[in-house]
Amino acid sequence: MYAAQRELRLQRRIVAGWRYVLGSACAEVFGGRVDRRIAPARGGSVEARACALECALIGLNCRTFRRPASPDADHEVRQRLRELAQQRPRFGSPRLHVLLRREGLVQNHKRTERLYRAEGLSLRLKRRKKRPGHLRVVMPTPNGADESWAMDFVADALVHGRRIRMLTIIDTWNRECPHIEVDFSLTGVRVARVLEQLRQ
Repeated sequence: MYAAQRELRLQRRIVAGWRYVLGSACAEVFGGRVDRRIAPARGGSVEARACALECALIGLNCRTFRRPASPDADHEVRQRLRELAQQRPRFGSPRLHVLLRREGLVQNHKRTERLYRAEGLSLRLKRRKKRPGHLRVVMPTPNGADESWAMDFVADALVHGRRIRMLTIIDTWNRECPHIEVDFSLTGVRVARVLEQLRQ
């Protein structure tokens, strides 16, 4: 019951709106009375009044229905944009806009971007593949002691501030330290001599 009342109220509101738009044509169809002051559509041809009634039934403005189609103002720009994009496939919207502006076709970059997207000319962005900074070599796993050693330099300072350097050598199999060489300066010749002594 309440749904029927709501529907009836809605229909009355719609009819009230139609009366203002359509004038006496609305009154003839729905049997309602029309105020002369708000019935400007009273005159006119039967075709115009029928068109107004049809537009009101589907909720369309009569001026929109009868308005002729306007020509596409961007047709020339679209065509030239497609040509330039085919000639220069790696050019994006900003560079194509510069070319169009040189030819005097556009001034605003936002118009170029809108047409660029509408034509489906957006470039596919390729993500760079991450390359390692250096070639990584997988070290073989040792099977026993004294097969693989690792060495590194460690720096420290004495109480009075003088710097010392230490060459630490460690066995990667059992984590033992076969030798530590300590001095104020360690040259490459000295490191080679230490390794030769350890090898023997």
